[in-house]
Amino acid sequence: MKYRQVFLFDAETEDGGLRDWGKGLGMRIAILTNEYPPHVYGGAGVHVEYLTRELALLEGGRHTVQVLCFGEQSVTQDNLTVRGVLPDCHI
Repeated sequence: MKYRQVFLFDAETEDGGLRDWGKGLGMRIAILTNEYPPHVYGGAGVHVEYLTRELALLEGGRHTVQVLCFGEQSVTQDNLTVRGVLPDCHI
């Protein structure tokens, strides 16, 4: 089985330096879930959507929220990013 490496947050700046994650900056929040709209099979996907939206709004949008889920989603809204991940294996 092959695994792909997924980087949630890039620590390098565009000029090759390292980002300063010192005091005073918001949290980097990652949510891993099986379902996220529009691929919802029950209540968990709806719950995660509401949870991540509210986390992104906390403290005036100070925190960065990233969702990794199954599917082909690719959404960025301000400080909320949703990325769908397709399995890299066949059973």
